[in-house]
Amino acid sequence: MEIIVPEDNEPMRLDHFLTKTYPERSRTYWQKLITYKHVFVDGINTSKHFLVSPGAKIRIEAQKEQDTVNTEIPDIEVIAETDDYIVIEKPTGLLTHPNAQHPHEAAVSTWAKQYSLQVAEVGDDPKLRPGIVHRLDRDVSGVMIIAKTQEFFEHLKNQFQERTVQKEYLALAHGTDFDNEVDLTFRLARNKKTGKMSALPESSHEGKEARTSIVVDTRYTSSTLLRIHPKTGRTHQIRAHLFAKGNPIVGDILYTSRNFITKLDEKLGRIFLHAHTLTIANMKGEVKTYTSSLPNGIKKFVKTLKVIV
Repeated sequence: MEIIVPEDNEPMRLDHFLTKTYPERSRTYWQKLITYKHVFVDGINTSKHFLVSPGAKIRIEAQKEQDTVNTEIPDIEVIAETDDYIVIEKPTGLLTHPNAQHPHEAAVSTWAKQYSLQVAEVGDDPKLRPGIVHRLDRDVSGVMIIAKTQEFFEHLKNQFQERTVQKEYLALAHGTDFDNEVDLTFRLARNKKTGKMSALPESSHEGKEARTSIVVDTRYTSSTLLRIHPKTGRTHQIRAHLFAKGNPIVGDILYTSRNFITKLDEKLGRIFLHAHTLTIANMKGEVKTYTSSLPNGIKKFVKTLKVIV
């Protein structure tokens, strides 16, 4: 497969360009293809950091599935564990469970079955999604909960369906034009051509209701740290909502435009979206909140930003 970089395309990292051009594949997928020397720019193997310019010819060679699939079980930190569930720190770059595009890749579900034999029999589809009621995007890190019993699985699923589960995400968005508190209510519908979620006016009859509440945490010179509370659980809701507002998340190369790909994105190297807290009710009805701190890489990145006083 060959592609010519459009003349109106600004210089962009190779992995970013490929992910933007083929959003149905993750950036991790393209990085692996580049690493395994299946991608050529003007006939030369390059790194993922290589800046491709307008007019460049990119050739992508066919590759064997085993060359690009990561089947190694990852190390995952357990935040808490009871007889009913496990709370974990999901690392970035890891699928929640295998999908049609990555049927053999290691994921949170792979780890869960190995960690607890109980989990392997729990859920609506235990073979594919053992114990998993909710998911995080591959490149999103943070707190997740996995059911160990069918009874708790149903109990937790009901909480998600009734929207009583409380979640807080931390995100760094491009721009500083945020009120201290913001509610985003764009409806969301999947774009049949790109596969991405498209934001529609709240008055639209198309798409599904989606509500996101935002509180400003810290303002920096060109970006804003946000505490985000999704009130609905649509696919890519936070990412699509912030992009529709005109403030895409730093490091998000799927919901962005070339006008927003800056040195911040290049320096961070991942999406700045982290599942910070998760509040649920246990089987006794007791409310429990679990917290996942920002990963060390993001903490170091934040320290380089200049706060607006």
